Amino acid sequence: MWCGQRGASSSRRIVSHEPTPDGLTPPFHAPPRAGPALEVDLLIVGAGVAGLWLHAALTRLGWSALVLERDRVGGGQTLFAQGILHSGAKYGLGAAPPPPAYRRALALWEEALSGQGLVPLDDVPVARGARWMWPVDQAGRARLQQLAQLDPLLSRAERPYPPALRRAEGLYRLAEPSLDVGALIRTLAHRAVPRLVHLDPLDAAWQLGEGGRCRLTWRAPALRVDARRLILCGGAGNAALSERLTGGPRTQRRPLHMVMLRASSLPALSLHVVDAGDGPVLTLTTHLDGDGERVWYLGGGLAERGVARSPAAQIAEARRLLGALFPDLDLGGARWETLRVDRAERWQADGRRPAGPDLVAHPQALVGWPTKLTLTPLLGKQVVEALAAEGLRPSAPLADEALRGLPQPPPGAPPWRRAG
Repeated sequence: MWCGQRGASSSRRIVSHEPTPDGLTPPFHAPPRAGPALEVDLLIVGAGVAGLWLHAALTRLGWSALVLERDRVGGGQTLFAQGILHSGAKYGLGAAPPPPAYRRALALWEEALSGQGLVPLDDVPVARGARWMWPVDQAGRARLQQLAQLDPLLSRAERPYPPALRRAEGLYRLAEPSLDVGALIRTLAHRAVPRLVHLDPLDAAWQLGEGGRCRLTWRAPALRVDARRLILCGGAGNAALSERLTGGPRTQRRPLHMVMLRASSLPALSLHVVDAGDGPVLTLTTHLDGDGERVWYLGGGLAERGVARSPAAQIAEARRLLGALFPDLDLGGARWETLRVDRAERWQADGRRPAGPDLVAHPQALVGWPTKLTLTPLLGKQVVEALAAEGLRPSAPLADEALRGLPQPPPGAPPWRRAG
């Protein structure tokens, strides 16, 4: 069976037709007059960390690949990340053990950051200073003590503590690296140019073929792309396109209400605050804005439980929490703002966070969700293995000359680098 589809703007999902001589169906509505034609092995939709990592890994293996981005590079979920490469320790605070996927993914990141593996990233800044685990009650202390016996990355901290934490009791140190997310995305995007193109796949006329082949044709710019396999890794953007092309799989969104504050008095800290709950009460990371001023970026339980709050109420709750933790810190001149972020993941029946990355191999597309920044390399491995299982092999590389004149997506920026 061959299928034709107009593309995004049509509410019609799939219409069956007889194939044309080239093995593709005519679309339900006639495509625009063909402009330049590109043939690629893989068409990757989404220029967040998942799409850009996949491009880097797959082109290194000899695949020709094109990345489509309809908005800004990294401008969806990726650039709102706090940059922590989680070992899974914070997920071990509840009754369940930490998901093993995090430790495997962290090993792949360490390989990349040392300049090894399919995606060498030794030019990306990484911070390896202590991440503090701060228990604020007896239950939190008991949880950390138990977890430290199982996790070699977690150890009891000795005094003296940093001045900002001098009131803390029973601190632990967690050996998790942190990335400059903006630098990571700039590095991966630079490697993808000119195979990183500013086009919305939902604006194209689609023709679908057997074996996962697809043809996309745009009016402006006039362009036709023929691909042997389609890979969707556009986060929340997967939902509409995946539904139209495959009828699923479903995407779930778990919202966050993050808080940022800027002040010259802020100390440089990175910490999880732990109590009797299953996850951190607060996750705090420190960043620099465009003027070199420190910014605290607040997530964790504050962001999860703050979804129902107004921005004013969320800021008030953040003030209360920080006031209890840092009573000597003067935040009178701080500038506050909140940001709402959707975490896009494969749908789970219980609505909870998936234990690892997810990849669904549908006849018309590979649909992937990294779940967390940390798990991106594992998603990359899954895609490489899926292509091999399908018996696909790389063909001739895509010549850069064929891509001249195509629009490039504008760069995104982390929220703390934007005007405050």
